[in-house]
Order: sequence, then C-alpha cells, then structure tokens
Amino acid sequence: MKAIQRKIIVVVIGFAVILVVLFFVIPKSMHPKEPIKIGLANTLTGTASTAGIHIRNGAILAVEQANAAGGIHGRMVELLVRDDKGDPAEALRVDQELIDEGVVAILGHYLSTLSMATVPLMNEKNVLMIGLGSITSELTGLDDNFLRVEIPIDREAPMMADLAYNRLGLRDMVIVYDAANQKLADSWCSNFSKEFRKLGGRVSGAVALDSREKFSAPNLARQIIKSKAQGVFLVTNGIHGALICQHLRREGSGVKIVASGWTFPDTDFLANGGLAVEGVVSVSGFEEVPGNRREREFRDAYERRFGESCTEPAQNGYEGVQILLTALAITNDPQKLKSVILDHKIFPGVGGIIVFDPYGDPVRAAYFVEIRDRRITTIGKTEPSNH
Repeated sequence: MKAIQRKIIVVVIGFAVILVVLFFVIPKSMHPKEPIKIGLANTLTGTASTAGIHIRNGAILAVEQANAAGGIHGRMVELLVRDDKGDPAEALRVDQELIDEGVVAILGHYLSTLSMATVPLMNEKNVLMIGLGSITSELTGLDDNFLRVEIPIDREAPMMADLAYNRLGLRDMVIVYDAANQKLADSWCSNFSKEFRKLGGRVSGAVALDSREKFSAPNLARQIIKSKAQGVFLVTNGIHGALICQHLRREGSGVKIVASGWTFPDTDFLANGGLAVEGVVSVSGFEEVPGNRREREFRDAYERRFGESCTEPAQNGYEGVQILLTALAITNDPQKLKSVILDHKIFPGVGGIIVFDPYGDPVRAAYFVEIRDRRITTIGKTEPSNH
C-alpha cells in the first residue's frame, strides 16, 4: 500500500514539474491573457434607475459582442458594474472601488450631479471617465478626464428653445425642475432661459421639487396653472414628469409641455403619462425609426438579448463601450486613452457619426420629437455641422 502511495506522490510531483517547465518554455503570447477591466458606475436603484439599467444593458451588449469577436487583441473584456444609487457620496465610493479593482476607465454617471462630484477624483487618479448622460454645461469646455456621448445642455438648449418658440409658438414659459439633480437643473434653467429670451420669449418663473423628499404633485400643477404661462419646461426624471403632466390635465390645463432630455427618453415617462403626455415635445439623440442598417442591427440585437425595446440610454451605454474599445485597440496604456479618443475624433455612433471637440464634448445629430398616439414620433432633425 505504501509503495502505491509513493508512486502516486512521484507522479504528482512529476506533473507539477512538467507544468512549471512548460510555463517558462511556452512563449508568453500563448499564456492565458488577463482580461481588460472596464468599470460602469450608474444609477441602478431608485427613481432614475430605469435609464441606468438600460445604459448598463447597452454596455453589456457591446462587451458581449466584442468578446464574441475575440476581444481586444485576444484579451477578453470584463465589465465591472456598480450601483451609484443616485447619491454623490456613493458614486465617489464605487468609483474609488473600481479604480482599486484596476479598471482602465469608468463609464458613468447618468446624473450630472454625480459626475460633477466624481470628475475631480478622475483627474486626481488620472482615470478616464466617459459620461453616458451628465449633460450639464458645467462640464463643457474643460481639459479634464471626462468625455461624454450626449450633446451637452449649452449646445442642446438653443434647439430646445427653438422648438418651444418657433414650433409651438410659445412666448411665456415656466420651468419645473428637480433639485435632487441640482447641477443638471441649474444648467438647464440658465441655458434654456437665455436661449428662449434671445428669441423673444419670457421665462416667468421656476417651480422646484425634490424627489428625495415627499412633494405634492397636485400643488405643483396648481402653481404652474397659477403662473398663467403658455408652456412648461420639465427638468425631472420620467416618473415625476409624467406625474406632473397627469395632474395638469386633471386640473383642466391645456398648457403646452416641453420635456428635457432627462425626462423624455425615460420609458417611465411614456408608460406612466398615458394620454396626459400626448403632444409633449423634446430634443433627442435617438432616432425613433432606425434610419440605417447599423441602427437596425443594434436594436434587433438589444431586443433579442434583453427582451425589451431599445432606448436612448441603452444606445448611450452601447456607444460609450464601443468608443472605449476602439481606443483600447490602439493603445493598452490607460493614461493615453483620452488623447487617443480626442486624436481619433470621429467615431461611428449607432445613429450616425459622433465628433469630439478638443475637450471631449460631442457634436452629433439631434432629433425633434413629439408624443403622438402614445408613440414617440420624429418631427425634425439637425445634423452636426462643425466636423
């Protein structure tokens, strides 16, 4: 029996020696390669979670497709997902956690207030962040470690003001905003007001709510009606925007409603608004009817993978990953990713080209959209002009 045990021990030791020898003899190119870690920090719980989940799903699809095609130079891509819970302190915590995990870059955040809180950390650690929302103008034109795929507010506000003034014929408006996302709210209030006034319109007031606390939607609706404004500009998440529309219509108000890019693309807005959101207009980076094969293929793949219709946030997640992977195919140095993207400048987005300016702010096509018969309909388009 002891002789058999000795033979087993000898065989095991022999195999171990062979494995060690092979490890040093076989070229390193044949060793299994470590995956490339990419972080995604987004709001996956709470009232902003619908858009956050769609962003995550779009990113997952892009990573899965890249890995199915062999990864980046033979290295698989690993997506590390974290929930920022819509809270700046939590966003800082999970971003630091992802940095400690060794990610090459972070995709996030959806809420502008969270990106404003975390960009200083990205600058300090020299880690690239690609925003998949966060369109506040306070991050425009800065030489920092923040790039983004959505048109920032200072570039979108003139289009939104034109939509309200020229297409809807509005001359007097009131803004309703959510103080829970203060950086976005401040940016929209100042930029939209400035552009609307340039056209000859008047912003007669602002009505605030805070989605982190209890508030009365009927009282908000009455405040809006009392202002006697012709139009309302919503800067809220989709759920609360729909709720305000519902109470405006219950009070018999026929006020015209313009919704920001935070409110409108959220599927909760249309799902919860019903007839109350008929006629609401907005500006979107998402073409409702796919205009090219690339869009159709992406949406078909997304719907097969997740069993739900594609949205603008899902497109943002997908495009953000693809831009980052394009840069990683050029350099494996995380500290060079920003310069590679800015030098490359032009990327094929799902719905058309995305052109980055020297500060990482995008120029791309935008669409005027309206809800008609419970569907989002494209009523106009602007093309990028400063390539």
